[in-house]
Amino acid sequence: MIMTSTLSYIRACAWGGPAFLVLLIVFWGLMGNNVPPFGSDVPAETVAGYLADHAVQVRIGMIFTAAAGPLYLVWGVAISAVMERIDPDEPILPRLQIWGAGFTTLVITIPACIWATAAFRPDRLAPETTLMLYDLGWMLFDLQWSLTTLQMLAMAICVLKDRRDIPIVPRWVGWFVAWVGCMLPMLALISLFKSGPFGRNGLINYWFEFPVFFLFMIVVSVFLFRALARLQRDG
Repeated sequence: MIMTSTLSYIRACAWGGPAFLVLLIVFWGLMGNNVPPFGSDVPAETVAGYLADHAVQVRIGMIFTAAAGPLYLVWGVAISAVMERIDPDEPILPRLQIWGAGFTTLVITIPACIWATAAFRPDRLAPETTLMLYDLGWMLFDLQWSLTTLQMLAMAICVLKDRRDIPIVPRWVGWFVAWVGCMLPMLALISLFKSGPFGRNGLINYWFEFPVFFLFMIVVSVFLFRALARLQRDG
């Protein structure tokens, strides 16, 4: 039985996901000029010139991006709480999920600090140095895909293990989450391709991967709230 006060805390944590997603789109995406980002084949002078002309905007965007990062972990806490109710005798999967969510938070916050640094004194840095900071932020952002995949696979396995006649979370959600987790390794290809579909602003590694991740958060959030409603009904 879940106490009403505990359920309220879990539900409050569950709202961390939608809040994170909105803040990420506004501050990282729009204010940070990441819809889409500069391609890896763009001249250093172009990136440095943009950051010099929009330095305050980008820094403000990255300030709020870094501040929003922990909301992803808060969302992960709610997910782990539901996973513990799906299988009370399995403590490992909820722990793996929450550790994955926690490390994913760093994937958001650390690159944001690096991009803010690139926009801090763009007029005093050589364009190549500014470009290096911009590239570094993206390498940290995309090459650490395994941290989020860890979270997703732990979540998916837990959902698929639910043997109830009517699972707390539909099994197709588990398969969808597992599929998204298996798609993320393609992000690492930005270190091998400077243009084309696997570049950081390419058809696959940006226009496919990022919408799929956003869809993952939306789907999981919807069924997270549905699961909490059911747990409240069932007592």
